[in-house]
Amino acid sequence: MKKFLLYAASLATIAFTGCSKEQSELSVDDVKAKATISGKVTYDGGSYYDKTEAKTVSLSDVAASNVTVVVKVENDNYTGDGGSFLYFETQTDENGLFSIDVPVYNSLTATVYNLPFYGKWQEYDGESNVEYNNVLMKMTTKTVTANEKDVKFISISTSYENVDQFKD
Repeated sequence: MKKFLLYAASLATIAFTGCSKEQSELSVDDVKAKATISGKVTYDGGSYYDKTEAKTVSLSDVAASNVTVVVKVENDNYTGDGGSFLYFETQTDENGLFSIDVPVYNSLTATVYNLPFYGKWQEYDGESNVEYNNVLMKMTTKTVTANEKDVKFISISTSYENVDQFKD
């Protein structure tokens, strides 16, 4: 009987410890250190002719508002499992600015990019200024390296996808 109780106690111990999380496992939720990645997304809005000033005005740095910005981090930065990625995303404000906190374990290298979006584009056709709405602006990527408590600022400047989209 003593052997049976000892055997049952051993099985119960194994059953309960078998359900616990391994101490060597690490997930992104366990990473408390953060780095802040912030920046500004702008796009080329073309140009227009200002008749009052008698000159062409460039719209090369138009703020991209309400655009999705993605921070792509290889899972290897957290778990040692290469080949998969974690994605963190945020939106730009009305001034094209964004900021996002990303978990950091030691250091990380991330790819930061905007998703394609629609914007306005202008040009002077020799007689008048023409404005095109819903012009597809392309995805542009940047790479950033960060350590714990770093604050990184990056500028993402993009332009239209294809000049053929302006044709009727």
